[in-house]
Amino acid sequence: FVFYYLLFKKFPFSSHLTDFPAKKAAVFEKIVKKKLSFPSNVNVDEEAVDLISQMLSKDPTQRPNAANLLQHPYFSSFALPPYSSLILSLIHISEPTRLRRISY
Repeated sequence: FVFYYLLFKKFPFSSHLTDFPAKKAAVFEKIVKKKLSFPSNVNVDEEAVDLISQMLSKDPTQRPNAANLLQHPYFSSFALPPYSSLILSLIHISEPTRLRRISY
């Protein structure tokens, strides 16, 4: 939601900024039933549109995790900070049992 709003200055399933807080039920229904669309009057990189489409997939199992997001082509043009490999390593420690073994 936030990434979409930053690029298009509106919420993805709401026609106006004021629709979101006031009409949550209507917005939720749009999220469930309406196909995600992008404003044609805003020039946005196709890779950004692809990234948003993946992030807002209706099927939660199809949404990328944080590590996959960082490897998306949209982010390839950005320089990652020197500690990014540490962050990626921490992201890969997702199993609670593995995390417990490391902490002891």
